[in-house]
Amino acid sequence: MILTRRQRLLGTLVLAAGAAASIATSQVSWDLTEYRELEPVLLDETTPAVGYAVHVEYTGDIGLPEGNISLTLSVEKEPANPATASLHASIVDDATGELVGEQDFVYDTTAPGPQGLWVSADAWSGCTDGCSRDFTIWVERTDVVDGSDWAQVQLTGGIEAYLVEYGEGEPPGGASLTLEVTPLPGSP
Repeated sequence: MILTRRQRLLGTLVLAAGAAASIATSQVSWDLTEYRELEPVLLDETTPAVGYAVHVEYTGDIGLPEGNISLTLSVEKEPANPATASLHASIVDDATGELVGEQDFVYDTTAPGPQGLWVSADAWSGCTDGCSRDFTIWVERTDVVDGSDWAQVQLTGGIEAYLVEYGEGEPPGGASLTLEVTPLPGSP
């Protein structure tokens, strides 16, 4: 079938309008973000794990929110020790006891300098206007073997919570986001 010039132009305009509408509805119109820097932690034979109690809460008439809670760490291994370093990071929803995010990490001994570890989970699943959630985050060595020669690992980084709305508009008046992070007993 041969299309006329007018039909081709009309088809192009319809495609362009559809693409523009798709882009417009997928753009972030506003977000609320909170970040807490963590104290540096050294994981070694005596401290193979570190844990954090995390409380997130938002207020305001937001509707059905989207957003995550995430842990971002820079991992640095003592350079003189050739041993590998394996870590496991997990996020547990305290209300359900369900594992909602996890990530395994093996330090690449051939790459120089710090390497990144990131894990996240949906922070607002099941929430409507105003919501409070509690999570437990653990980072632990998974290569600990009694008597083995394994390297110390330095962790630095932070925990972030965010709330986002797609489309048009501004955050509703009175909308706020709170993030509280507390080291768990047994953590350095």
